Amino acid sequence: MIRALAVVFAFAPVVASAGQFEVFSARCLDPFEHLTPPVIDGLTAMERGAGYSAYPLPEGFVLVYETQPEDAEAACSVIGRYVRGEALRFEIWALEQAEQGRYAESGEGRWLSTTWVEPKVALELTATAESLTMRVVETDLES
Repeated sequence: MIRALAVVFAFAPVVASAGQFEVFSARCLDPFEHLTPPVIDGLTAMERGAGYSAYPLPEGFVLVYETQPEDAEAACSVIGRYVRGEALRFEIWALEQAEQGRYAESGEGRWLSTTWVEPKVALELTATAESLTMRVVETDLES
């Protein structure tokens, strides 16, 4: 489902707007770090399926809110065209958080929160030649 939505960006027009990491932080990351749902107020779902909804964002991205993902309790992703600068912003932020002890790298493009929040949240960055997906996951893991 997320991969299928990512293909949309291979043909979508580029929209000048807030950066993907800013949008991801405001709509997904910050809410999940505070154990609240993503910010979807005022958005209309463009697609709904079993356990997920996809919302077009005014900045030109797509937000996917998963309420029953296979790998977690809930997840929120922001999908956009691949822009190396945005991928770097995510990676730099995650590395800074790791240096502060808030997250620990747990694989290629994945970071897991430490003991400051429970249940733990995981951050994932997935890039293809066409798309960039930033995802935060509420896991069922505890310290």
